[in-house]
Amino acid sequence: MIAYLRKKRGLSQAQLANLLGVGQSAVAMWENGENTPRPEKLIAMSKIFNCSIETLLQPCGKEAGQNDDSGVCGAAWNVGRDEGGR
Repeated sequence: MIAYLRKKRGLSQAQLANLLGVGQSAVAMWENGENTPRPEKLIAMSKIFNCSIETLLQPCGKEAGQNDDSGVCGAAWNVGRDEGGR
């Protein structure tokens, strides 16, 4: 979910890492499921992405057996969008 939300916001791994005060490799490991962000980083990301910590920790895409337009990722895509689809 972190990669999905990061890309939705138009951020690179390096940009997100800079916002969070971590290395790009940390972001890559979170996105690949190799590591989990510390609680303070989850709180910061929930503010950056305007979502809950629970949303950040949910699987997305192939790992969850979904495509980007359905299920959890589809719901995340609609967070913060107006009724006109923008």
